[in-house]
Amino acid sequence: MSSETPKPLWLAYTGLVLTPLFWAGNAVVAKGVVDEIPPLSMSFWRWVIALAILLPFGLPGVWRQRQLIRQHWLSILALATFSVGAFNSLLYFAAVTTTATNIALINATIPIMVALLAWILLGDRTRPVQALGIALAVLGILAVVARGDLSVLTSLQA
Repeated sequence: MSSETPKPLWLAYTGLVLTPLFWAGNAVVAKGVVDEIPPLSMSFWRWVIALAILLPFGLPGVWRQRQLIRQHWLSILALATFSVGAFNSLLYFAAVTTTATNIALINATIPIMVALLAWILLGDRTRPVQALGIALAVLGILAVVARGDLSVLTSLQA
């Protein structure tokens, strides 16, 4: 039995609300400072600052799980490189030539791509609640692309 006390449910909901807010804020900040800070520098300093802020909270857990981390360090390194380093660097490079809205639209496709790749690479089936999340993501993308005007979508031609 775990000695840890369960966290309040409001904490999970707060995280679910703040995560897309921070993603969107990241795109807006990237677009706002891209002329002043080169994309790779922005990515580097973002993660150095995040590390400095989160390290005091995360270090005890990392220390407790050090054996597991040592066993899987190569996978962790690959995931960190591609999912964190490359993703943010590419986002900041995109900010040079596109709008914050377009960056946010690309971010909104992530749940769809994760489900698709999980199916292709792992044979994972999408559960109904996941399908609902994907449908909501698609509706959100379409609403932004159409600027809230359905006639924009219905007037599209091939």
